[in-house]
Amino acid sequence: MKTTLKDIADATGVSITAVSKVLNRKPIRISDEKREEILAVAKKMNYRANQAARALVTNRSGLIGLIVPDIENPYFSRLAKHLEKHCLEENSVLLILNSNEQADGDLRLLDVLDARQVDGIFFCPSFEAFGDPRINIKLSKLSAPLVFVDRALEDMDISKVIFDNEAGARKATAHLLARGHKKIGIIAPPPEKGASSSRLKGYTETLLEQGIEPNPRWIMYGDYGYNSGYEAGKALLSTDATAVFSCNDRMTLGFLKALREKGKNIPGDISLISNDNIPEDFTFGLAITTVIQDVILLADKAYEAYRSLVDERKITETVLIPTFIERDSVAFLPDNED
Repeated sequence: MKTTLKDIADATGVSITAVSKVLNRKPIRISDEKREEILAVAKKMNYRANQAARALVTNRSGLIGLIVPDIENPYFSRLAKHLEKHCLEENSVLLILNSNEQADGDLRLLDVLDARQVDGIFFCPSFEAFGDPRINIKLSKLSAPLVFVDRALEDMDISKVIFDNEAGARKATAHLLARGHKKIGIIAPPPEKGASSSRLKGYTETLLEQGIEPNPRWIMYGDYGYNSGYEAGKALLSTDATAVFSCNDRMTLGFLKALREKGKNIPGDISLISNDNIPEDFTFGLAITTVIQDVILLADKAYEAYRSLVDERKITETVLIPTFIERDSVAFLPDNED
C-alpha cells in the first residue's frame, strides 16, 4: 500500500502539515532532530510524493518540454541529454518531442505541451517555421515560459540562446584562405532559413573581403542529413574546388562517402572543415578540422535563461561564439596552385 503523509505523521508524532513542510523543504519551526527523523522515516517507508496533488497546490506540473527538429541528429540528442540533467536536478521531467523539420509539427507539439500545462518550453524551430506566421501567432498565445535554443525566430520578444553561426563560418573560411585555398566549396543547409543563412553569409562575405567571387558551382545545399551531404559531395567533387566547408557533421559523413567512392582522400586530394566536432570514431580515425558549437554550454545557458524567465520574468538574449579547432584535414596550398 502506498505510504501517505498521514502514515509518516503517525510514525513520528507530528502533524501532517509539519511532515509536508519538511518534505517540501519549506520553513517550519521544528528541531533538527525531528526534521531528520521525518526524513528518515519517509525514506524507510519509501514515500513518494503525489505529483498530481502537488501540481494542484504549487501550480507546477513538474514537466518541461523540449521541441527539436530531428532527435536522430547527435547534436540535438546531446542537447536533450544535458538539458535533462538540469531538469532532473530540480525534480522536473523533460519531455523531448520531435518536429521532423516541419512547421506543422512545431504547431502540433506546442499545442501538446500547452495542453499539459508544462512549466516551460525549450524550442528549436524547424526550418519551415521561419517565415510561417502561424508559429508567431501560436507563440504569442502560449502560457508557459519559452526559450529559443540554437535557432530563433526574428522580431519576437522571447528569450534566446544561440550561436553566432556567421562567426563560425568566417573562422572556417578564413582558415582555408590562410592555407592558400581560393576555390572553396560549401555544403550549406537550406537557403534563407535562420541559422543556415548566417553560415552561408559568413562564408560568402569572407571570400568577397579577399576579392574572391564565390562560384555558384561551389555552393551546394543540404538538409542537415547524410544523404544530402552525399549528393552535395558528388557535385562538389566534380568541380575544381580544392577545399570544402561542411556545415554539419551528418552532411560531412555523406561527403566522406562520396569521397571514398571517387577514390580520393583528405587532405591530399581535397581539404575539409566540418561543423559540430564529429567524433573520430565515425571518420575512421581522420582528425577533421572543425568549428565547435559547445552543446553543454548551450544547454547550461538555455537553462539559465529559463530560470531568469521563471524567477525574474526577465527576457534575455545570449549569443555564444563557436570555437575553432585545427586538426589534420586541411592541406597547405602553395601560391602557384589554385
